[in-house]
Amino acid sequence: WHLLIPDLPGFGHSPGPFTVAGAAAAVAEIAAAQRRPVHLCGLSLGGIVAACVSAQAPGRVASLLLTGTPVAPARDFPATLRMYRYLPGPALRTFSDISGRREWLRMIGELHAIDLRGHLPHITARTLVICGARDKRSLPAARELAEQIPNGRLWVAPFQRHAWPTTSPRLFSEVSAGFAVSKDDAE
Repeated sequence: WHLLIPDLPGFGHSPGPFTVAGAAAAVAEIAAAQRRPVHLCGLSLGGIVAACVSAQAPGRVASLLLTGTPVAPARDFPATLRMYRYLPGPALRTFSDISGRREWLRMIGELHAIDLRGHLPHITARTLVICGARDKRSLPAARELAEQIPNGRLWVAPFQRHAWPTTSPRLFSEVSAGFAVSKDDAE
């Protein structure tokens, strides 16, 4: 596999500011530069960005894998967004490599404002929505994503929590590779 793992604008070494639209545009630009349609994968905020790209550039996305992704974060994770808004500066590095408190609050504002419901019917790629069985707060959104994306289906990862791709990387690799390689790709 040829993997591209970009820093979203405002994260890591990429200049900001972070916006969901800007992040989706950056990822869409990377996808457009590839010879063939890409397989997009996103966890939580990355899932929001991947869903936006898939809806806006459907011909560039072969498959989509979303895990721990909210549909409307203000509705799906209100307590988490409130907690994140008031995190002390030194604690931010525990959750993100975004550049400073000001950018952190911008990201929280973006999450508060985004609602994927209008995007979901426009996603044409085969989509696997995964939710960790122990990620109870994400399960309603995962069900909604799988139901509202035309080619979506849901799989609940046994014994897993929200960040299961980082805590169970072998399982995540097996599931994601198995999903990306479909009968259509093998032809």
